[in-house]
Amino acid sequence: MNRLTAAALTLSLSALAACNQGARDGGASVKADTNPWFAAAASNDAATLNAAAASGADVNAHETRDYSTPLHLAANAGHEPAIRALLERGALVDALDEDGRRPLMLACHRSKTAAALTLINRGGANVALRDRQEQTALMFAARNGNTEVVRVMTARSAPLDAQRSDGWTALHLAAREGQIDAVRALTEAGASTTLPDRRGRTPADVAGSQTDHSRLGKLTKSHPNRGGGEGVPDESITVWEGEAPVGNRLAKRARRIELPTFSLGS
Repeated sequence: MNRLTAAALTLSLSALAACNQGARDGGASVKADTNPWFAAAASNDAATLNAAAASGADVNAHETRDYSTPLHLAANAGHEPAIRALLERGALVDALDEDGRRPLMLACHRSKTAAALTLINRGGANVALRDRQEQTALMFAARNGNTEVVRVMTARSAPLDAQRSDGWTALHLAAREGQIDAVRALTEAGASTTLPDRRGRTPADVAGSQTDHSRLGKLTKSHPNRGGGEGVPDESITVWEGEAPVGNRLAKRARRIELPTFSLGS
């Protein structure tokens, strides 16, 4: 192997490692059934959580296949007591899975309000982070009409006009889904009503394209444009429609983890 080839290989491996650096730095790579924290996060049972804590197992271990952590599992299920227990024992609130998604994103996608608020208020989750498709937690909360979480995130300076890979913002998503209260919360916070997506459509255009969203079209147009927006990425996007692929995997894993498969401490 010549020096040029070796240098190129080293650079490629370094870039690959950087993609998952957040998760790898957080803890060891394990199978979920070998670390009691995964079962505890899935069960949300106080005794099981206490036993996991007593076991001394790595609270930030990540699953070998998709890099999800126990906190991802608890957030996806909306297990707020488990989230509290994990955070108290040092769980990394902004841990990455293989898709660059954080526990807060999963909680917002699943409309788990208490879980999301605990991650933000107790865990200090960073509301400005994005996944690999440039999506933010605010987008998921707005799409589902979770106005309480939307208001908490906007109060913490979540990027209102962040655009995912197709150019859609949180306001586009709320308008398209008919989430009037979320639209109002976003526009009152200063979200842009005129920022176009990659096809040139504004949030009002998206809302107005469906007759049952006519109220939304009027609402978005009634607010002045106070947002600046961010550039539109070139990458294509696979939109989370319906059930999240990651969420499905975590839910299935929670069902198949058997608590007696390992010792939970002496």
